[in-house]
Amino acid sequence: MKRMLGPLLKLLLLLTRLENLTKSLSGTYSFEEFDKNGTTTQKGNIELIIQAPVSPPELSQLCQPHGEIWAWCSSTGEAPQYNWTLNDQPLDGGVVFLSNEPQTVILKRDIPGSITCTVSNHVSKESTTQELLTCPVKGGLSPITSAVTESNMPSSTVVQHSGLQAELACVLVAVCRLRLYECWLMAV
Repeated sequence: MKRMLGPLLKLLLLLTRLENLTKSLSGTYSFEEFDKNGTTTQKGNIELIIQAPVSPPELSQLCQPHGEIWAWCSSTGEAPQYNWTLNDQPLDGGVVFLSNEPQTVILKRDIPGSITCTVSNHVSKESTTQELLTCPVKGGLSPITSAVTESNMPSSTVVQHSGLQAELACVLVAVCRLRLYECWLMAV
């Protein structure tokens, strides 16, 4: 294997000097190494994948009715991979609700600091950092913890609980693999 590094390294160095590469150049390439007498000492194949670099990500935040922050990140380029950090630490369940989409996170309320979205692929890596919004909880709202799906979601229902009258309201907040609804109680 040590001998393979010589020609592969030379080929990789050559590829880093090439300009104006296009996707049409992607493919499998064969190489041969010869000694000074013209005898083949080694040969092999290398897969060349030409990929557009990612752009610096655009990071957006939106306050949700009961204080959570919906953050999403977008970037151009091929095969982007998204990674999120909060105050330079990976996100965990203590600060974020799970999302089916890697470019979207929903942060729990009252989380201070800055959020960073890093987008990468095989040829580049870009990051954008923003201070988290301070999202006020709108008066009288409290989150509904039971599962709400499209089939059992009320459009608007007045409920009575502990002598207080409230209206249950639900809105569609995201369409992923599953529709995500957010519901809350509003004092009437």
